[in-house]
Amino acid sequence: MQLDGGGADVLGFGGRREIGRHPLHIGGGVRKGDRLARGRGDAMQDAAEIAGGDLSGGCACGAARYRVSRAPIFVNNCHCRRCQVQTGSTSVVNMFLEAECVDLLSGRLSEHVVKAGSGGDHIICRCTACGTALWSYYPRLGRLGAGVRVGTLDDPARVKLDAVIFTASKMPWTALPEDIPCFEATYNPAELLPPDRFSRLEALIVQRAAGGG
Repeated sequence: MQLDGGGADVLGFGGRREIGRHPLHIGGGVRKGDRLARGRGDAMQDAAEIAGGDLSGGCACGAARYRVSRAPIFVNNCHCRRCQVQTGSTSVVNMFLEAECVDLLSGRLSEHVVKAGSGGDHIICRCTACGTALWSYYPRLGRLGAGVRVGTLDDPARVKLDAVIFTASKMPWTALPEDIPCFEATYNPAELLPPDRFSRLEALIVQRAAGGG
């Protein structure tokens, strides 16, 4: 199973780990010195990140506004070639969480379908007025999980980045952070995420395997 981190369809890694009958593909490169294990303190910090209220955001023209009512399961900065082409930039930062926790407050969205790294449909939701991409649905979780573009948040600094992925295809002048785990491809979410957030991901995987989304 691949963790959709961007156009690369990141809910998917080399190797396998079984969650019941539903496989999670894992693997990917890691920089020397990366520390993957995260404990209870990290989980408490994650829960406190939006304690001051819900996250809100919107498009460039202001027509489309949305609210996020729960902290993200994980946040990736993806440097894969698909994300570069789809955004016209060096990379994209997506925060992933249950789609039911993302509410469109105003405006209208149009859906645009491109291919994810797995070959499945990656649905990008854009403001119909200005075309700003607000979030995506990726094939592995379907409409159960949303990948919200962190740059469209009113206060992106409230979101903590978990990982930088697909650094093997990053643009040569792009600098990587020293304090965030960086991967040449993808990573094992069971090793990187605190237990409470990983259990939320597992729940979505099971729902998807049962035909949800």
